[in-house]
Amino acid sequence: MDKLPPAMELLKDWSTWMVGLQTGILGLIAFIGGKDGFFKLEEKWARLAIFLVGASIFFATWVLAALPSILLRMHAETDNFYNMGMFEWLPIPLWVFSSLQHWLFVIGVLFLMLSISKKLKS
Repeated sequence: MDKLPPAMELLKDWSTWMVGLQTGILGLIAFIGGKDGFFKLEEKWARLAIFLVGASIFFATWVLAALPSILLRMHAETDNFYNMGMFEWLPIPLWVFSSLQHWLFVIGVLFLMLSISKKLKS
């Protein structure tokens, strides 16, 4: 099999896109928080945003790393790759890491917005 199934291709593209966007968000946090004369971030919320976006990148990396292993095992086990273990040695289903990747990203962005809005009000 030379090509990923369409659903796996979409997950790969989405995860790759998210990592690029998240790296940009971390750069934005560094730019906003590190410039003199620019408005400052609310420290508590900014730290949570950095942690959550970083954790989301961690899970996205695992999702991307697991796709080849899942593809190799897919026809032997099931066609629903979301329920397959990440690797043969790691039985945690792909949907767990994929869900964590997405939710941590969303919550991290919300904390970033909260950090910015708190400082703008003060």
